[in-house]
Amino acid sequence: KIYQFKADQSVNALYGTFEHAFGKFSFLGGLRAELATVKADLVSRDSTITTNYSGLYPTLHLAYKLNETGQLQLNYSRRVNRPETDELNPFPEYTDPRNLQAGNPRLKPENIHSVELGYQWQAKNFSLVPSIYYRYKFNGFTRVTEAINDSTTLRTIKNLSSDQSAGLEPVLTINAGNFLTANLNGNVFYDQIDASAIGYSNKKSI
Repeated sequence: KIYQFKADQSVNALYGTFEHAFGKFSFLGGLRAELATVKADLVSRDSTITTNYSGLYPTLHLAYKLNETGQLQLNYSRRVNRPETDELNPFPEYTDPRNLQAGNPRLKPENIHSVELGYQWQAKNFSLVPSIYYRYKFNGFTRVTEAINDSTTLRTIKNLSSDQSAGLEPVLTINAGNFLTANLNGNVFYDQIDASAIGYSNKKSI
């Protein structure tokens, strides 16, 4: 079968930033107001699904210089990830007759709140930034497999209720002149998801 699908997205945004420093303390703040419309046109089904959403997305970066080589940092941000066109397309792709894959035209954008507290140690040729973080995500994207009948499955994408994680992430950067820059980072974390929005009663964690 041949299907026709169109997706249009418009985003209207207004944003501003403000930066100031006094003594050893500095901060950078920003705020973006957004109004967006996503229109999924299922041409082959003569159906249109329109989703409107709005939001305020602040960012804040605070820094306090302890000495010539080190400073404390505290960062907060709220970010939004919008679904791609393929993730909105409900018409299936036939990898084989019994395993289908399709998008979800009712998919909402995912939102992420992030807080990080770190220490930056800056030397001549390298810097070290160990930080602890907490991230909270709602309406996150997740892939699910559903049974259409006894012999056919459909893999699609849906919104989670929420996803939260916390951890420790050190980042080491080394500069060896003008010809080499190396980055090394690690991550120790705890992550918990709540998938009650798609029918799972218990929270899962790793």
